[in-house]
Amino acid sequence: MWFAGRNETLDALVRSFDEAQAERLWLLLAERNLISADTPRHVAQIAFEVANRFFDIAFRRSPDGDDVTIDEGRRMLTAYFRTYAPTAGRSA
Repeated sequence: MWFAGRNETLDALVRSFDEAQAERLWLLLAERNLISADTPRHVAQIAFEVANRFFDIAFRRSPDGDDVTIDEGRRMLTAYFRTYAPTAGRSA
């Protein structure tokens, strides 16, 4: 609900930045063969948004960032991206 009160210009800037960063993330993962080339672009957008939320939580808990929260975020995102890993060479 907090989205409803944001300034339209600020919202557009933030959204544009987030989308550009998610696109860069998708390209990096695809180039390194960590995700399949046919992985939908919105997968990276979802992961980017989730990662942002983990950082919000981690830095709310500690001004230096709570390592436990950051590790849990990494664990969750790693598991998520593994579901989009190329099938060749994947162990059962």
